[in-house]
Amino acid sequence: MSATEKLSVAALIGVILRRRINRTIDVKWLVENDAYAREIIKISREQKLEDLNEYADHLEKLLSGEAKPTVKPAVVLAPVKSSEETAKADIHEWLKEAEPETEEDEEEGVLDASKYIGGLR
Repeated sequence: MSATEKLSVAALIGVILRRRINRTIDVKWLVENDAYAREIIKISREQKLEDLNEYADHLEKLLSGEAKPTVKPAVVLAPVKSSEETAKADIHEWLKEAEPETEEDEEEGVLDASKYIGGLR
């Protein structure tokens, strides 16, 4: 059993549990303690999430020594936006569009250093 692979699968389980059910786990302890790992596998299976079950199965195989080292692509979780976040983004976009155009300085390339506290660095 590869310790790196075990750590990798444990970290993936930890991320999914934290994001989906707001539960944090100790990944290092999961790798070092088989009893703790079996409890986390049990908790993972209770969630009935397909990707979480897949990683739980893989971790269980790693614990029992049945698994052969494999390289699997990581699952990329799409960020979930709440309606509040969507509304904030819409407001910010609307405010950007609603800003009046300001007159450009005649000397576009020259910055007024006096407007910065302590000058430019």
